Amino acid sequence: MAGPISSPPVEVNLSFDDMQLRAQGHEAQLPRRFSLISMLAFSYSIMNSWLGFVSVLLATLLLGGPTTAFWGTIVAWVASVIIATGLAELASAFPSSGGSYQYSIVGLAGIRYPDYEVQRWRVWAVYAACLILGTALVTIAPVLVPKTQSTFFAASISGWLVTSITVLAMSKTKQSARDVLINWDNQAGWDSGFASTLGVGQCMWSFGAIDSVTHIAEEISHPGKNVSRAMLLAMLIGLLTIVFFALALLIFSCTDFSAISASAVPLYEAYFQATGSTVFSTVLVAWITFVYFGVVLGLVTTSGRLIWACSCFPRDRLGARTLASL
Repeated sequence: MAGPISSPPVEVNLSFDDMQLRAQGHEAQLPRRFSLISMLAFSYSIMNSWLGFVSVLLATLLLGGPTTAFWGTIVAWVASVIIATGLAELASAFPSSGGSYQYSIVGLAGIRYPDYEVQRWRVWAVYAACLILGTALVTIAPVLVPKTQSTFFAASISGWLVTSITVLAMSKTKQSARDVLINWDNQAGWDSGFASTLGVGQCMWSFGAIDSVTHIAEEISHPGKNVSRAMLLAMLIGLLTIVFFALALLIFSCTDFSAISASAVPLYEAYFQATGSTVFSTVLVAWITFVYFGVVLGLVTTSGRLIWACSCFPRDRLGARTLASL
């Protein structure tokens, strides 16, 4: 006669986070080395809203002028918050890892050295070098990822503050609020309705990759709460930095939006109009270029976590263990 069926032993030393992960069919394999602050830094360092704003400045100026650049960003933020709220809800319930840098360098070289000829292979080479260096750093020293992202987060916020104060202090001519917030200047050739829609779509770039923090959910304690907090706090910081920076640059500093639209590096032209100094303009653009490398590190990290998560599900997939070990 068969004896009673015994229940499988329960591992009492498992943390709540590990039990929550096991309930999804996964075992905890990654060290939880992130804190809420470092995760917030990671989330914002990838999104970097005010850098995203200047990245699409040329397109938004063509698609309605500074009016689209400012109000389009507000509309894009509202849409992104709706998306982020849904992602935060999913991340709180299922916390798991499944969840333009090169142009600045090459373009700035062309401005500083007029005889320099920008070639496509050089743009690609800079892109490839940044990606290879970022991948090497994340692969060789993963334990440093939280610290490096905190450093780039600090560099981004300090760069935003220094830039905003510099352009405000050095600009001599101010734009009227009407020119920036009300007057519509569509230079794209599309009809106004379609141009405004495209403009808002461009502004969404400022809040891109809001899901990136979900891919490191297995590397922080209490991910059900902290992932959502980091995601939504990053959105709030993004809005505040963009609004202040946009007002400082567009209303109080720039004098000729047409010249900015026609420039090879629109941000450099905007800084030059505000400061009147090639040195200050170069330094400010170089600062942004440095911060952009933090975005590269963050994207490489999240991409690696996503590939790892996909390779581990299901566990018996052919080659899954090999990919997971990589």
